[in-house]
Amino acid sequence: MRNPATMAAYEDFRTGLTADKVDDLRNWVSGVLRDTSLTPDQRRATLAAGATKVLPHLPYSDAAVEALADGTVCMLGEAPLPFWPRYTAPDYARLLSHGSDYLRLKPAGDLHEALASLLSLYQYSATVTLEPVWLGNLDTLLEPYFDSVPEAEARRAIKSFWAVVSRLFPSSFVHANIGPGESRVGRLLLELDQTTGEPINTSFKYDPAVTPEAFALEAARCAMASAKPYFHNHALSTQDWGPDYAIASCYNLMPVGGGIHTLVRLNLGKVAQRASSPEQMLNETIPAAVAWLCEVIAARSAFLGGESGFFTHSFLVKEGFLRPEAFTAYAGMFGLAEAVNTLMGGARYGKDEQANQFAEAIVAKVAACVAEIPVPYCDATGGRATLHAQVGIDSDAAYTPAARIPTGEEPDMYTHLAVVSPHDRWLTGGVSNIFEFEETAADNPRAVLDIVHGAFSLGNRNLALGPSTGGELIRVTGYLMRRSDLAQRQSGEAVRGDGALFGSAFFVNQPQHLHRRVRTV
Repeated sequence: MRNPATMAAYEDFRTGLTADKVDDLRNWVSGVLRDTSLTPDQRRATLAAGATKVLPHLPYSDAAVEALADGTVCMLGEAPLPFWPRYTAPDYARLLSHGSDYLRLKPAGDLHEALASLLSLYQYSATVTLEPVWLGNLDTLLEPYFDSVPEAEARRAIKSFWAVVSRLFPSSFVHANIGPGESRVGRLLLELDQTTGEPINTSFKYDPAVTPEAFALEAARCAMASAKPYFHNHALSTQDWGPDYAIASCYNLMPVGGGIHTLVRLNLGKVAQRASSPEQMLNETIPAAVAWLCEVIAARSAFLGGESGFFTHSFLVKEGFLRPEAFTAYAGMFGLAEAVNTLMGGARYGKDEQANQFAEAIVAKVAACVAEIPVPYCDATGGRATLHAQVGIDSDAAYTPAARIPTGEEPDMYTHLAVVSPHDRWLTGGVSNIFEFEETAADNPRAVLDIVHGAFSLGNRNLALGPSTGGELIRVTGYLMRRSDLAQRQSGEAVRGDGALFGSAFFVNQPQHLHRRVRTV
């Protein structure tokens, strides 16, 4: 018997926009048009997103639709019919070396032409945010052009480029990568992150065997000043993806020249509510829930890859900036803490060894089930979806993002890392934990770097490190926002940066995340 509480949502999935809902849609559009807390661009994007959601969803099974309707499975705001991928990582090196017929760009001859070419292609990124989620491995892309102009001019040009990117694409899901090798461009980007306060996500691909220590220490100083870059375990991700991979959006891994068809996520907290014991969850409930999850992923990937026309008509594909064989899809998961705490009879994730072992068993089981189910057009990962620890959204008030320990219950640093790091071997699509440090850590970057080394030795894939107070940039869950933008948004004013739109609602619904445990070194 279908749960009456989910009947309306169930019918929405089956029927899309029906006549009796037209008035509701008109009222919603009218409300968006009159919302003075949105900028014109934000109104346009909101209306565009709303327009894509009026069609019925693909023909999923009754069980999958019920899981979607009650939130056990969630499509994270994607349109019923996907018309382009959720995330893409264009081959920008090809752009700089070959140019683009569609964009009427020649191969870049100097730094100015390289920067102009990148900005041009960014405008045409095919992603769910309507903006680029990946800016490229900027140090390796731009370093060959650094000497094409005088050094002072190169520095001014890259600084202006960094500012323009932030102004053109204020979604907070824009992400650049640097490392593992040292370069002048890499050092300049770390310098800009410490001085300009631009809320552009950056990841530092770090490998102690390759990265010069002085460069790594500068990245640690930068993180303590600006809450970025992520410290990313380059050796581990190279094993999973090869050396040419991208870290995009919040912390989403994919091949360069490829992308992610769709991100459908599983609420493990709700999955646990369907089980009466840990054993039942592992043996029965998780396999059933993953089957619903992968059914939705497979249907959406099949439509995008086979029916949407994106891969046959986009210039990004025709000119080789994207390759269909370099795509996969994400099976996201979150609410691990609530799943464990629901079924362990008082034992708590992050505190009790029995609970921690159960958490690891859950992630391993989800990964095994995902690996058993074929998904079309996922050639980059052997025809299977990729498991991803999803960062969460503002409406997830009762559930902890990804595989994290709930804010307010964090154990000491070593215990925390020892609990969460074993999961990362299965979370090849991306995972992160946030650690905030008290002010003196800024004066001791070597101690911060030692923590990174310890985490990597435990198998950790990705660390978000930052200051506990005083910094202008705040890491919300996976994205960044400006502290001043948050205050402006909370006062009802329109804010250019989209991060403040998401972050203000997130901190209203989940205020505990403003009070993460502060670490010392």
